[in-house]
Amino acid sequence: MGQMRNGAWFVLLLAVFPFNVAARFPLTNSAGVVDAANGTHSVRFFGTHMAGPVVNGNGQASIGFFDADYYTFVDFQSSGLPLKVTPDPNVICTGTLLPSPDRSFRVAWTDGANGVPVRYEFYSGTSVNDLVLVSDQAGLEITLTQLDYLKGYVWRVTAYDVYGRRTESDLYPFSLSPPVGDKIYCAPNPFRAGVETTTFFFFLAGSGGARIDIYSMPHQDLVYSTRLDGLSPGIHVFTYDGRDAERRILHSGLYVAHIKLTSDNHESQQRVKFIVAR
Repeated sequence: MGQMRNGAWFVLLLAVFPFNVAARFPLTNSAGVVDAANGTHSVRFFGTHMAGPVVNGNGQASIGFFDADYYTFVDFQSSGLPLKVTPDPNVICTGTLLPSPDRSFRVAWTDGANGVPVRYEFYSGTSVNDLVLVSDQAGLEITLTQLDYLKGYVWRVTAYDVYGRRTESDLYPFSLSPPVGDKIYCAPNPFRAGVETTTFFFFLAGSGGARIDIYSMPHQDLVYSTRLDGLSPGIHVFTYDGRDAERRILHSGLYVAHIKLTSDNHESQQRVKFIVAR
């Protein structure tokens, strides 16, 4: 009799020792071989890294804490870890000073499925040490609400499958601003000088600069002045701490910021009222 190929021996062993014979599948910590032993005979299953012990009994297997039949077991071995998700290229969901009229923010990401369905844990916070689980879902997007303007946030998504395999995305930063156009915003207003700051938001259609003069009311005394040069097109901010040119904290009352914008030979001016509290 000629020598039988390994595949033929494998089929013969499965016929003589079917899958429902009690067997134990010891695991390794990396992708490779899983052995199924039933006394004096054994067969070898080649597959991916497994999430936990696999024990055969009456045609059932346990993958981690998941009980599966033979076909699910083969499905597990033939599929890989969930894919690492990234921001959806059609949705702007990472970056600084992203305009939002209502302080909400839509985040969308790519599909993490790789052979079997997955779910997504969405985390967000103000830093990597402040991440909280916001949602556990099957969908590929979520909308965050009641966020603060100018505050730095980060988000991350963990894709996981029914076998307990998990893949984390990178961290993606973002922050929001009002929908700045022709109008200049100031927030918070009022603010407590010497304790907190207020921020002016403005938009430049082209490269240029800004001159900011702050006057006390009602006499319109100039108390502070500054220039911002070499600005690129887009949204910009100027943060003001409520001090005059001599670094003294302003008195409580009404003030006006006179802001002159210059970009690509175009000039515009606006006056923004704000209140200082002590």
